Amino acid sequence: MLELLLHKKHRVVSKQEINDTVWPDEFMSESALKNLLGELMYENSKHIHITITDNAGGIKAIPIAEIFKLGFSNKKVMDSGVGLYIAKQLIEKKICGSIHAENTDVGAAFRISIPLLYK
Repeated sequence: MLELLLHKKHRVVSKQEINDTVWPDEFMSESALKNLLGELMYENSKHIHITITDNAGGIKAIPIAEIFKLGFSNKKVMDSGVGLYIAKQLIEKKICGSIHAENTDVGAAFRISIPLLYK
């Protein structure tokens, strides 16, 4: 369950532990993100900060920044190694944002910062 917490200057979205399996479809996920980001854009912030985490054991690349290089893949199945490269290029070159990856105690975290250029 997502819970929206209102603060004076920040809105924080946090995930509470759920024991149910959720299978979101593409339309519902896209719609939810658009609505959430749309609400955040009305705040007095100059950036939107998004953190995406998992509990899959982390990223094995050292240094971790290697995962954003063209052709990098540590998957055992055939993979093109372009997904994270393209994501980083779009975020940094097209919207002047930033993306970083790090390992946590249980998995990986991607931190994305997107400037609100119209403010």
